[in-house]
Amino acid sequence: AGKEPMLKNRSIDSSPFIDDDGKGYLFFVYLERGNHVYMAELTDDFLSIKPETMRHLLSVSQTWEKDSLFPYAIVNEGPCVIKDKGTYYLTYSANDYRSKNYGIGYATSKDIRGPWIKSQDNPILQHAFGRNGTGHHTIFMDKKGRKRVAYHAHCSESEVHPRKTYFTTMKLKHGQLYMKGK
Repeated sequence: AGKEPMLKNRSIDSSPFIDDDGKGYLFFVYLERGNHVYMAELTDDFLSIKPETMRHLLSVSQTWEKDSLFPYAIVNEGPCVIKDKGTYYLTYSANDYRSKNYGIGYATSKDIRGPWIKSQDNPILQHAFGRNGTGHHTIFMDKKGRKRVAYHAHCSESEVHPRKTYFTTMKLKHGQLYMKGK
């Protein structure tokens, strides 16, 4: 173990999640005529996936996820899952990363396997704090127990690369997910 790829297909953006019962899951993006979010259950040793559990979760379906400057970009990517009070929250990025409109949305489910319902409040982070291309992120707890988000953004109004990393705070209120300023 360790020398073979866990996913032998065209995939990117793997993100693990361990549920309250100790079961592990891998959320990832499968590349097939666009970027689509998938998941699979991990084996008990967390070293491989159970192929029979692999399932499609999200594809582009909301208006904000499309950009007329990148019409060929069919992108839902960068999945990250958290759980709060029995609800799973799957955050993801949409749009082409080179787009000023690249941003973050989320979907919820009562079951880790879905169905996942995208929020009508999406995007929850787009053009954040005057920045362009605010997307692809991860969620973590800081030393004070606050949910924090690390995300990248374009380096300037006219240049995408090199992208810079920023941090913000994430809040859950009445079952809705919000991202706040620093």
